[in-house]
Amino acid sequence: MNELVVMGFTDRYRAEEVLGQLRRLDFSWATDLENAVAVEVDARGGLRLRHSMVLDSASADSAHAWRALMGAIQPPAAAPPLASNDGAVEAQTLNAEASRWRSALTTNPGFLRNLGALLRPGDSAIFAVLTDAEAAVPVLRGYSTVLLRTSLTEDEARKLRPSRSRALGDQK
Repeated sequence: MNELVVMGFTDRYRAEEVLGQLRRLDFSWATDLENAVAVEVDARGGLRLRHSMVLDSASADSAHAWRALMGAIQPPAAAPPLASNDGAVEAQTLNAEASRWRSALTTNPGFLRNLGALLRPGDSAIFAVLTDAEAAVPVLRGYSTVLLRTSLTEDEARKLRPSRSRALGDQK
């Protein structure tokens, strides 16, 4: 079962530090953290995505989905219409995907409410798609007591992960 797990921190740089530490762990679920992202909340409440994988060509296809997910959860007061350097068509596509994520996340209103409380200016968070959250949560709680979880469909989880076939093709 795929779950979106969010770990919250009261320091804007802590999520990025912890994500690096977690990626070095030797657990079966630690490989899921390769496509996790750290998010920083700026002084105005805007979300800044720290997606170190964007430079990896095998994971570039998931970067768009992460940006759309952030657009869906960003507090309405801080969320200007998503724009893109690639122009209006890219912005329209990103906004449409953000709208789909917003609809998907409304199936768990408690998750959205708690996420809104978690993402305050000056804070940070780690967002990860885990296939075995039950095994990961005890370890993750050692890094943050603030953990939110919600189920994802296989299609939703696939969007946030690098394309496996593309990653395998790049290794040849």
